[in-house]
Amino acid sequence: MGVTILHYNAVPGWRGGEQQGLYLIKGLTEYPVTQYCMGQPGSVFLERTAPYVTKTFPVRSRGELNPGAVHALIQIIREYKIDIVHTHTTHAHSLALQAKHLYNNFHLIAHRRVDFAVKNNPLSLYKYKSAKLDKIIAISQFIKELLIGQDVPESKIEVIYSGVDPQRLQCGSSDTRARLLAEYKIDGKQFILGNIAALTGHKDHITLINALSICLKKEYNCTLFILGDGNEKKNILGEIKALGVENNVIMPGFRTDLQNFIGGFDLYVHSSMDEGLGTSIIDALANRIPVVSTDAGGIPELLGNNEFGLLVPKQNPQALAEGIIRMLDNRALRKNYEKKASERARQFTVEAMVEKTFQLYRKIHATAL
Repeated sequence: MGVTILHYNAVPGWRGGEQQGLYLIKGLTEYPVTQYCMGQPGSVFLERTAPYVTKTFPVRSRGELNPGAVHALIQIIREYKIDIVHTHTTHAHSLALQAKHLYNNFHLIAHRRVDFAVKNNPLSLYKYKSAKLDKIIAISQFIKELLIGQDVPESKIEVIYSGVDPQRLQCGSSDTRARLLAEYKIDGKQFILGNIAALTGHKDHITLINALSICLKKEYNCTLFILGDGNEKKNILGEIKALGVENNVIMPGFRTDLQNFIGGFDLYVHSSMDEGLGTSIIDALANRIPVVSTDAGGIPELLGNNEFGLLVPKQNPQALAEGIIRMLDNRALRKNYEKKASERARQFTVEAMVEKTFQLYRKIHATAL
């Protein structure tokens, strides 16, 4: 028996969570499900998921209390006989929970992708403890433990790791590197460091820039690519200028052609202070790029105890610089991580994520309302 799913994402932009939602929806087209999507009018999420779902519903919503959006959601659930509403953002989660208080004839799943605690107020905590919420998908064990620590019942939480498509960004590394050197006029003797992350505070690019400055002062020839955009761009540019590293940082902005960059990196460097899991790290591993990363959130679940990449304390530029230098100085260490990288990435695939999510749908759908 098929299951009818409504995916609800209430943000207009595009980041890692939206990419994961697209992977899931596209992957589920191979399963016995009927899928719909609801989101902000003109959102990238609705645009990119449209080819893979039966219908999209553009519904404008602002704030946690929005009766119009809640009413529209209930109407969609009734008319299209939705079995499960799967919310992919916290705002969507809030509105869907309100809808369930008014119309209880559907199951509700919420995705939790961030590794910081739920706000410590009764309303925020209720969103995750409510009996009307069937399941929470946590993308790492770390997030699960955070929720349990806030008295969310363990039985309500299912860990399903995010996944990547190992083929999506595959490109010959030597060709990519040569192209980057030529296009950006980089000396071939430079080490190329890469970082792919939204320019937001919790990605902590300030620590990354300071770590680069330390490496340069120790006469390591490095060029750092930062791929992404966001509200911290002005502050990041200010820090780059203040440290005098303008000639060693390249910021191409948000790019959809990551395959034209990632294969050319000598080293992938991740500086987050908060991270649910870190799919850009998995992308680097899939391309056999050695990784140096902070130990934020679920990242140690990816890299183990330095088994698949170097882990350093978060918010510590000196420690991050030392990790980079250790990797650059030790070619055998880099080769060891290159060898293990793609094998590790295969444990975090889209296929596994889609299969586990589908099995969760089946289990919930079989539960009486």
